Amino acid sequence: MTKRRSLLGDGGANDFTYSFQTSDVDIPGDAKRYCVPKNLGTFEAGVPYFHEGLSPQECILPLMVVDLGKSEEEGDGDRRVLVELNYRGGKTSIVTTRRPSLEIQFNSTDLLIKVESLKVAMEARGKDGENKGELVGEPGLGPAVDPATQLLNLEDGKPVRVTLKLFDDYTGKFEVILFDPETKLTYATLELKTDILE
Repeated sequence: MTKRRSLLGDGGANDFTYSFQTSDVDIPGDAKRYCVPKNLGTFEAGVPYFHEGLSPQECILPLMVVDLGKSEEEGDGDRRVLVELNYRGGKTSIVTTRRPSLEIQFNSTDLLIKVESLKVAMEARGKDGENKGELVGEPGLGPAVDPATQLLNLEDGKPVRVTLKLFDDYTGKFEVILFDPETKLTYATLELKTDILE
């Protein structure tokens, strides 16, 4: 067999070629030798370089491995986004009003597919006594809150303030949870405690 940059058959090498046993280069068949040029030339005069032979660009396959961290089965939310949730810049966890203002921001973290916007559900659930796990608060009205669905509409890199509407009869510890409304996977949580003068 004669190709522009390789020969397959019988014969040896010369000053301008390399010759290998076909078994050494994993070529099946009856041919005994595989011959290639030492430089980037071809076996045909006047023919430019072609993609054949044993040059590194013909034989080395680039490979990139990306570790995306924990799987979604382990409880992660969408790994393409990072959602941050704060109350008063993280300086306190004590809430003194039934309408605390929370700061929320999401950033797209995927290098290949940028997430421009995100819909997020928000709930507050009790952490104390008989109200443990019970719904004790929900989003109030505001520019980032869809009044029909109560979902938060977030844009990549743009922080928003969202009012949390705590139920009038609840006091004690509670946890604010931001999660995907379809998959229910959690994006962010924040534990707070009421200290409200009635």
